[in-house]
Amino acid sequence: MNMEAAVHAGAVALALLSAVVALVLRRRLAAGGLLALTCVMAAVWAAHVAWVLQVGLLLGAQVLWMPAIGATISAFYVVVHRTARPGWRPSRRLAAVLVVEPVFVLVCRVALSDTPLLALPGRPVVPLVLVFGLHTVYCFALLVLAVPVLARRRQDRSPAVRAQVTVVQWGAVAALVAEALRLQLTDVVAVVTLTLFTVAGALGRRGGVGTPPTSEELLDDLGALVLVFDTDQRLVEWNRPAEVLCTLRGLDEPLGAHAEAVLGVGLPVPDGTVVVVELGSASATFTGYCHRRYDETDAPGPGNGWVVLLRRGRSSATGQSDAAPAQPRLTVVAEPGAVRRPRPPR
Repeated sequence: MNMEAAVHAGAVALALLSAVVALVLRRRLAAGGLLALTCVMAAVWAAHVAWVLQVGLLLGAQVLWMPAIGATISAFYVVVHRTARPGWRPSRRLAAVLVVEPVFVLVCRVALSDTPLLALPGRPVVPLVLVFGLHTVYCFALLVLAVPVLARRRQDRSPAVRAQVTVVQWGAVAALVAEALRLQLTDVVAVVTLTLFTVAGALGRRGGVGTPPTSEELLDDLGALVLVFDTDQRLVEWNRPAEVLCTLRGLDEPLGAHAEAVLGVGLPVPDGTVVVVELGSASATFTGYCHRRYDETDAPGPGNGWVVLLRRGRSSATGQSDAAPAQPRLTVVAEPGAVRRPRPPR
């Protein structure tokens, strides 16, 4: 095996190893199962490049080359969206495009093949170079669109997500440079990017257990809580005090947590609801407000999620709030045994 083919063969092994890691840790990674599939598609991509560099363009060595590229980029586009917005799902039209494009390229590659064993009878007159051009535009368009999607979380609290943002940004730049200079290393860049993306996501969710603070110390950290949920009642944004509440509730990774896991009840909750957070013998009382969330471009309608604001109230020595007794009352109980010291603010 020549040196060039050996480099791409190494990329195949690395991609398969990343797929195994993503599959094993799929419950800890955003779209872990799909990320594993993306790594497998990247391995197929790199394997075809190694094959072509070793034996040349013989017996349809390129048949799965372009479809594997399209499948890799399509799947990674969804992974990026799921990382940026847990619970995100593509629309039916977008899902159709992401699935049909690799299949269409495969059909065209077989139908337009110069190899008699692969060519279909009655070959169409569409030149393969046109299919290649449209396929290239599709792949790089998805790549360019994926970068700003994940870049929205470049200031995320999680070092893992910030690392993943950096990996995708530099990976996209490296892929564009490699393709522009025709270095025949785009598949290697894709595999390295996927590997670093997987490793960052896996290592970022490892955390040490510190000395458990007292109940009073934990509750003293609670101020005004701001929690933003999407239409599926999944937590997408929160402030520092809300992170403390999530930690008290035993949520190591608040992002994507359901409202019931955070507040003990589904949304919406009536405005003025009294929320009592109990931790052992200590408690903190809040007055809750829940409002629909709208974007600037949203037309009048049901909105695209909820914003929950919990403001700290004064409590008496017995833990009773000064709020009027007629208001709804919700008790949120934390688990002292599952509590660890939250990360300090950056």
